[in-house]
Amino acid sequence: MAALVMYLCIAPDHATEKLERGKQNLTIHQKHWAVCPAGLADGHVWKETQGIRYDDLFAKWAVEHSPST
Repeated sequence: MAALVMYLCIAPDHATEKLERGKQNLTIHQKHWAVCPAGLADGHVWKETQGIRYDDLFAKWAVEHSPST
């Protein structure tokens, strides 16, 4: 995917420890790509990402949500 994801949903009830590609989590917000971790259609709280590639978003999510050792 060449276009950047510009928004990530941070709504507490949409949070998930594992961001899965199989869910329908990619959507449009204000004419830009956006991702909701839970793949829900409504109730979003959007946070700007400053632009991140879709694949990089998954890698970053995995690091930020990995169990502490």
